[in-house]
Amino acid sequence: MPLLSPIPSAFLAGTASAAGIGLVSSIGNLGGSVGPDLPIWTQAFTSSPSAPLYVIAAVLVVGAGLMFFLVPATSAQRDELQVGLREVVADREERLL
Repeated sequence: MPLLSPIPSAFLAGTASAAGIGLVSSIGNLGGSVGPDLPIWTQAFTSSPSAPLYVIAAVLVVGAGLMFFLVPATSAQRDELQVGLREVVADREERLL
């Protein structure tokens, strides 16, 4: 959890950062309740004793891929995202006025 909690505040500001931290916390709590049952469910659906390990490995690979592709790697990329977001907000405000 300590590796995941600073991510929302790295590219969100204000109340959006608080909502992002809350979302991370909720997903962590969900993982704590579903995670221990995942190998049992996998064992029930398959007869292979190694299938639960493959499922856990697949979940970890998917999570790593999401982190790699969705989280900005540098502060320069984060700044570009914030500038792009400001441009979108300004464009929408112009359309509303």
